[in-house]
Amino acid sequence: MVDIHTHILPQIDDGAQNVDESIQLINMLKSQGVNKLVLTPHYYGDKCSIDDFLLKREVSLKLLGEIDIEYFLGAEVSISSHSVIDFDNLYKLAIGDTNYILIELPHTAKFTETLFKKIEDIILITNLIPIIAHTEKYVDIHRHPQNISRLIEMGCLIQINTNSLFNNHRKLAKKMLNKGLVHCLGTDTHNTTTRPPKYDDCAKEIIEVVGNGAFYKIQNNMLRILESKRLSIHTIKTINKFLGLYI
Repeated sequence: MVDIHTHILPQIDDGAQNVDESIQLINMLKSQGVNKLVLTPHYYGDKCSIDDFLLKREVSLKLLGEIDIEYFLGAEVSISSHSVIDFDNLYKLAIGDTNYILIELPHTAKFTETLFKKIEDIILITNLIPIIAHTEKYVDIHRHPQNISRLIEMGCLIQINTNSLFNNHRKLAKKMLNKGLVHCLGTDTHNTTTRPPKYDDCAKEIIEVVGNGAFYKIQNNMLRILESKRLSIHTIKTINKFLGLYI
């Protein structure tokens, strides 16, 4: 199984704080059946340049040393309505040698037309395909879930967090699964205590909600992403909200 969103690299962001914790997280994932993972430390363009971030990521990777699991380097790239984007170098933050990039949107702010335009520019100018991180967690998505299908129609893919099947995001996450609007899974694990990886329980829950076929389709999506192959997205269903219910 593939974990496409993690904060396992040590001493680079708010994820693993030392090498021992990084190794513990990797072993936890392996014990849950994960055999491929993407290392996606946070990248904030207003705090450092892309090249400076890559140097920090290299230092963190060297601290960790040999990793006993297949891994791919990437980043969780923060984008907001006010972001200044280095379009010339953005490809350096893509997952491995692919043209897929993990994008984090504002957690609580309204999704403005300016924000949608920035996402569109990323696609048109860089030819990168955004994977929207933990889409089910954004406040504006809870208010306007129809924006999930809008993002997909623009050319984005959708990732949900594995633990969202068990917390206050579960109703939306399950509706997204039922509508076929989930393309990728990530634990978004940060540490062994408050944000440990929760993959095997999620796999069982997804299979119970939408069946084996849908779960393995998501896994195949992620394998294709790691091979830089394009996904075929056909009919896109829309989630609406009525009287507090997702329909």
